[in-house]
Amino acid sequence: MTAIKPPAENNLRPEEVVPIAASVQHWSRESPNYPSELGELAQPPRELYAIGRVSALSKPRVAIVGTRNSTAYGERITRTLTRALVRSGVSIVSGMARGIDAAAHRTALEEGGNTVAVLGTGVDVPYPVGHRLLHRAIAEKGLVLSEYPPGTKAGPGVFPKRNHIIAALAPVTIVVEAGFRSGALNTAGQALELSRVVAAVPGPIDSDQSRGSNQLLRDGAVLIAAPDDALPHYPRHPCCPSPNRKSGMRSPTDSSRSMIYQQRRDSQ
Repeated sequence: MTAIKPPAENNLRPEEVVPIAASVQHWSRESPNYPSELGELAQPPRELYAIGRVSALSKPRVAIVGTRNSTAYGERITRTLTRALVRSGVSIVSGMARGIDAAAHRTALEEGGNTVAVLGTGVDVPYPVGHRLLHRAIAEKGLVLSEYPPGTKAGPGVFPKRNHIIAALAPVTIVVEAGFRSGALNTAGQALELSRVVAAVPGPIDSDQSRGSNQLLRDGAVLIAAPDDALPHYPRHPCCPSPNRKSGMRSPTDSSRSMIYQQRRDSQ
């Protein structure tokens, strides 16, 4: 593990960079802190940058992702699921985006649990900028990760790369709300390619924010109809010592594949 300092010069306005009391950690693939699960990716990050508590990675992990344009229903269900998982000892992984991601991170922190935020910017650059306080809270009480050097701003293609880290870190990915073009579907697609369990929460059939997540369920994703439905699918739970991969959606049908590929084209 190598401690580095953010670059002294960059093109960011001062208010866009969160002052970091502790040094940023720099992990190569040979570092003992580098998550071994990332080695399953076709192109694992050569290095990672981190701020916060490495112990957040030592817990069982579940990714909770969803639309930025979340509804009150989606945020309520996210809080309910996150509470149940955190109280069972699970670390929540997400991308610190608006909507579902933010609700998952905030609830995990409120419950005194562990949460890991994977960014598509440098670890010292909150994105969106309005999440400066959330970023600071995760850096102090959880863990912020990125494959991009400190000071890196958001740009084309960074969020699909962030999503593959989220999918690799967690043996289970739960999609709470996702429209047909939601980035959460990209994460679900990455999870499928890694043979992870993909689960989804059903939503109203007339809600645009649930069209993608409902399609995942139609195509075989694990149904999350109650908080306890998530518990058997994460590692080291008493009722199931390892992810029950047979019960998770394994390969997308034509409809899900088309939906996921369309989202990837839109993200590029």
